[in-house]
Amino acid sequence: TMGCLYPDRIFLGVGTGEALNEIATGYEGEWPEFKERYARLRGSVRLMRELWLGDRVDFEGEYYKTKGASIYDVPEGGIPVYIAA
Repeated sequence: TMGCLYPDRIFLGVGTGEALNEIATGYEGEWPEFKERYARLRGSVRLMRELWLGDRVDFEGEYYKTKGASIYDVPEGGIPVYIAA
């Protein structure tokens, strides 16, 4: 929606995260290793980029799966994604 309301003014910044920040929020459980976190990040960005094309998406990645997914507000040209480790 933001990408449609403010074209060419929105970007998405994502990263793999770190245990230090998650523990401070009360996260309980085993924190995944960097390799898994990075694979999850790659898969989620691939899925978002496919959804931004505006078609129904069937996606089967290592961690995420969807069938016939779509989004209502499709930003023209997608949204720039900045990725940090």
